[in-house]
Amino acid sequence: MPTTASSSPPGSCPATCSAPSSCPLSVLSSEGWSGSSGASLLAASWPQLTGGTDVLVLGSAATSPGGAAAGLLFDSPDSVTCFLARQVAGGSADGDQRLGFPLKGAVNVSLPRGQNGSCPAGAPTFGAASSWVADVLALKLNVLYTRMLSAMTGAPGLEGGLISSSYSVPECTCRTVGGVLDRAQQYLAGMVESADGAPAYDVCAADIVLQFGDAACGTSPYSDWLCLATSRQSPQQQQQLSTPPPLNPPTQPLPPDAPAVMPPGQEGLLLPPPRPAGSRSPFPFGSCLAEGSNVGRPFLLGYANSSLNPYSGDWSYCFDVAHADCSKTRCCGIPLEQIQFLIDDYCYGAVYDLTVNGRPRSASYNVYDVRGYTYTVLKFTALNLPYEDAQGAEICFSLKSSVCADVATMCGGPSCSVAMGNTPGMGGGNSCCVPQKLTVA
Repeated sequence: MPTTASSSPPGSCPATCSAPSSCPLSVLSSEGWSGSSGASLLAASWPQLTGGTDVLVLGSAATSPGGAAAGLLFDSPDSVTCFLARQVAGGSADGDQRLGFPLKGAVNVSLPRGQNGSCPAGAPTFGAASSWVADVLALKLNVLYTRMLSAMTGAPGLEGGLISSSYSVPECTCRTVGGVLDRAQQYLAGMVESADGAPAYDVCAADIVLQFGDAACGTSPYSDWLCLATSRQSPQQQQQLSTPPPLNPPTQPLPPDAPAVMPPGQEGLLLPPPRPAGSRSPFPFGSCLAEGSNVGRPFLLGYANSSLNPYSGDWSYCFDVAHADCSKTRCCGIPLEQIQFLIDDYCYGAVYDLTVNGRPRSASYNVYDVRGYTYTVLKFTALNLPYEDAQGAEICFSLKSSVCADVATMCGGPSCSVAMGNTPGMGGGNSCCVPQKLTVA
């Protein structure tokens, strides 16, 4: 019988921590493990990472002869890197094996690369939850790899690190990194349940890489939430190591500096430091249901058309709302009250002439400072569309070209991160903000 996952911290813990003595840590993101650095590490360390079994398990392995397993079973380094590459890419492709939470049993992942190094079709995917699985798998690889390095060098292992009470994700707060990984694997295997969708273990998994895989982690003001044990060796013993651990992954680039001059129309707007490229976004924000085994997708937003004003140089865009095929126990049949876009920080204030079915509305913005990085969200609120009336609704707006050139600039690429639902933050489990990727270019 599965238990219910609790977000409350298991006991007391420090409010803040000192910077790790070994900084940066030898950790990679899900993107890094899917690339050449990760492939090299996996190929060189596969027997150690798998405990000599040649099978890497994410989830619950069979603990006794004839026992049941509920997890992803990877048979080779290629299978790991190709699986991760597919989750990171997102979207859907022909031949995908669509999976959901929880896993009902063992899923064998065998994805040998072709002679040209390409990954085969037919990889398992988890839809909107693919990034969650990718980050949790990367966390497991980071735990296993740093465990191996700890045995070789005496450096502190990652899994014993305690996440302090100052960290802003309650699912991870006051747990060890190993404890977070255990809970994530139990959730994937259906051993624990969560009433509010997939717990945010992926956020702290990605933050460990973002904050502590960087050469600046020793001086960063945002690196005080992970308490690692001290080394088992003295500094003199550490200096006597003749060779470094093999194939340490490259450090990530430092976050870019904020521009000295704000774009036109935004003078005086103070924004926190921008997030580094490639960081995992916790969007959508607020106390609302975004994903999970019982969370359905009630709506889809689709690109309809665009036009250019030859005099102002401003672009105008229209989008259509459609009902999605929704049969889950939560979020299906809700009214459409809000649409959110995760946008580039410097497109703040660019939207004007917002209309819903031809009727004028006002756009609003929220700037979130999450663990030291900026996330700007454009919101269309008070839509007041009952579920039945949302089908075919038309959402149109224009962009000031002096602030934000076009919608691809606004979204930071050819697709926008969008969340649609009822009003977030007003009732927790009763509010929904289901995300989607919207192609705009």
